Amino acid sequence: MSVLLELKNISMTYHPNTIAEVKALSNIELIIEQGQFLSIMGTSGSGKTTFLNIISTIRKPTSGTVYYKGQSIFDMNEEDKAKYRYQILSFVFQDFNLISSMTIKENIELPLMMNHKELNKSKEELNEIVKDLQIENILNKYTVECSGGQLQRAAIARAIIAHSPIIICDEPTGNLDTKTAQEIMELLVEINKRGTTVILVTHDSYMASYSDRLLTIEDGIIEKEILKKNLSNEEFYRLIIKETMS
Repeated sequence: MSVLLELKNISMTYHPNTIAEVKALSNIELIIEQGQFLSIMGTSGSGKTTFLNIISTIRKPTSGTVYYKGQSIFDMNEEDKAKYRYQILSFVFQDFNLISSMTIKENIELPLMMNHKELNKSKEELNEIVKDLQIENILNKYTVECSGGQLQRAAIARAIIAHSPIIICDEPTGNLDTKTAQEIMELLVEINKRGTTVILVTHDSYMASYSDRLLTIEDGIIEKEILKKNLSNEEFYRLIIKETMS
């Protein structure tokens, strides 16, 4: 596998040199390879959100940088940063982040419109994606007419159709029942098998067991790395529980 993202000496301090100073991340060194399924766990305030914000260029770290295929994302000009955000990254959130005034179909097509791609050329692909995700019957509905599971599938369809090399998932199963959550995770595994790098932030050890590499972050530091190797999901889950409880 080739190196896709590399974090070098990433530190992030909020409100430095004040009584409210908070060190969110400290000297993070990390390599994420192309095609990897990486999960990140940590308690509230551990630095997970800051980590995502930095690799997404939403925040610039206090020190260090992030390299995408060898190029520092913080040395990019604004046009290249925008391309990185909208062409390299796709996002799946806990609260779906779909636009309520648009139909499900329009929400899914949004990355194509943002990247100025012709919708007619993508019609066949969209039909295949929504069929695979079993949401072809809700395309003309609005978000208020759909269940949480349907909305998350629509959000995943939006991420797939963008053809982004990296999909970032921030607690994507947090608002779903167990059965639907497992179905969503199985979809992410299938996407990953096609070569897309998946970065999952979760508080749930069982959801993390679908990944092939787990990092635990506490107090802004990578505390542990746990590799799945040839373990089944159930075996990896038990290993995660053992390692995170010790």
